[in-house]
Amino acid sequence: MNALHIEVMTKLRILKKLMDSQGEWVSTAELSKELNMNVSKMRQLLKHFLDDLEELKVDIRIKIVKQHGIIVENCNYIKYTQIRKLLITSTFEYQLIWNFFREKIKKSQDFSFNYHISNPTFYRRLNFINEGLTFYGIKLHKFMIEGNERFVRSFLIQYFYEVNYGCDFPFKKREKETILQLIGLMERKMGFNLTNDSKERLCYLWMVSKIRRENHHFLDNPLRECSEFCLNNPYFLIFKEVFSPFLSKNEFMKNEMEYLFYGFFSVHINYSSLSINHLVTVKKMLENSRCQYKKASKMYLDSLKEKLLIHLPYTDKKILQIEIYSSCMYAWLFPIPVSFELDLNYFDYIKNISIKYPEFTEYIDLILDRSRTVDPTVLNRQYIIKYIAMIIYCYKNKFSFKKNIHIAVRLRQGWIQENIITEQIFSRFKNEYNLEVSVTPEQADILITDMPNEKNKNGKVLYLYNQMLDLAKLESWLDQWPFR
Repeated sequence: MNALHIEVMTKLRILKKLMDSQGEWVSTAELSKELNMNVSKMRQLLKHFLDDLEELKVDIRIKIVKQHGIIVENCNYIKYTQIRKLLITSTFEYQLIWNFFREKIKKSQDFSFNYHISNPTFYRRLNFINEGLTFYGIKLHKFMIEGNERFVRSFLIQYFYEVNYGCDFPFKKREKETILQLIGLMERKMGFNLTNDSKERLCYLWMVSKIRRENHHFLDNPLRECSEFCLNNPYFLIFKEVFSPFLSKNEFMKNEMEYLFYGFFSVHINYSSLSINHLVTVKKMLENSRCQYKKASKMYLDSLKEKLLIHLPYTDKKILQIEIYSSCMYAWLFPIPVSFELDLNYFDYIKNISIKYPEFTEYIDLILDRSRTVDPTVLNRQYIIKYIAMIIYCYKNKFSFKKNIHIAVRLRQGWIQENIITEQIFSRFKNEYNLEVSVTPEQADILITDMPNEKNKNGKVLYLYNQMLDLAKLESWLDQWPFR
């Protein structure tokens, strides 16, 4: 997706780099090296960027001084998302996608006139956009968006959500309010709530679907995945009761209803509001299915079973199972990802933590191997693996994805006092680090003692004074593990 907005994404990378060094000067040469761009081109791009910010009237301060470089002040993540939206929505590419989606313009001359370009330039730019959209199985043609309706909606929902993330809803405010009211009614009838971000995603899913229907683009044929999910599903009856009045009565209504219902369970539940009974009911409903997501979920859950699931408390296990089911449903609904993400991708992230967590990467590799049995045209494998990697990383310390740290305690007062200090350490840090008691002080990674002549192999000796343990210093050493 970044290829469609390559200049904007480059400007955002510059801004992100400056935000990381906020309040400090960054040389043009350093920026050029970071973005693999020659210095003269970087200077030209910076000038255009400053012109953009001035035109957009965003309240941040950027200075360029030849001797020092460039500095940014008064810029936070909220302002960054505003700048991102303003830059992307002002591009020709975005406006073309938006207008073809809304189907308000019927002649190329009208669009060319509005954007002060010639008709040949219009078609040249249109061809460029369509080259990028080929990856998503869609194209802009005859002033509408064509392709398999499932893939058209998948692209548009993700695209508009990503562009507007953290900013105002791009559609009518009253439409969003109506959707949120319907979601609220669904929550009350079903007995659980969704997270705020989930509700936001559903607003995009339902709004894009509504506009496509208004322009006579329907899900002509039943989507087997959605139909299977709705079959004998008690929650589907509730959903139909709430949403039927808001859908046009035609031959495609059932297909549309099943699609929207499937989307409702592809997002995240707010588990703090979910009782144990409802938790079990939702989990049973999700696992009693013959859908594609169920087959993929089983494979991933089987991979997690030995290392993770068997160690989890009952409630956590049920929550994790629901999350895997929902993630696989989301991966079916959006098989090809649309993202403007500038951070490290999850493969880079995994690589960066492999030094401290060697078993973590081995485990992810195992799941990656197994996931190759999942058809990438059916499910967004990348999304699922990214989500599972995050889950595993959350539990990395508790389930031996981090090497054990051996600690020895040797005190003049003997084993009773040693046991007291050891218990203090383990009760404080047992859920954050994999700690083991070392029998021999010499082989310990960290030695805690009140005897000056005690030594260990790493030189990490924490001395007690008046039997007081410096927990802050111990924690800083644990964070530094493995020691260089």
